[in-house]
Amino acid sequence: MSDRSWKIFITFVALIVLSALVFSAIQSRTSFKALVLDQMGESQEIRSIHLMKEFHEPDDLGIKITDRKTINMIMNVFADIKLRVSDSDPPIGEASYRMYIHPKNGPTFSVLFNDQNLMRIHNSISMHKKYSWTYEVVNDFDLAIIQDIYK
Repeated sequence: MSDRSWKIFITFVALIVLSALVFSAIQSRTSFKALVLDQMGESQEIRSIHLMKEFHEPDDLGIKITDRKTINMIMNVFADIKLRVSDSDPPIGEASYRMYIHPKNGPTFSVLFNDQNLMRIHNSISMHKKYSWTYEVVNDFDLAIIQDIYK
């Protein structure tokens, strides 16, 4: 092969590697809205939210929230969360919370999160790989609102 052919080949390989890196970076970012709210649909109404501490006392069954105002407040807090795939372990520990979102129709979502800005989301009907990853919250997330509700 001539010198020019090698340069074209190396350029082509470099473009493929660069494209793969860009694609990977794009795929590693998502949002709570994309993982939960968009999967429920815009017209979907949330019937209830069940909030509990991950390591709770045996007699503590958590809090079931059915009040529309409180549900909307919680969903507004979570709606703007931006996420990035993390290599960290799932957010399990003393300061961890689990939230079950029960819409009137469709899948139930389980959201496990903690005060270190780690989050894991499960969809009851989808086995897509994005629901098996641990995410890091990359923007502001005020856990105090959830802690105040739980008190």
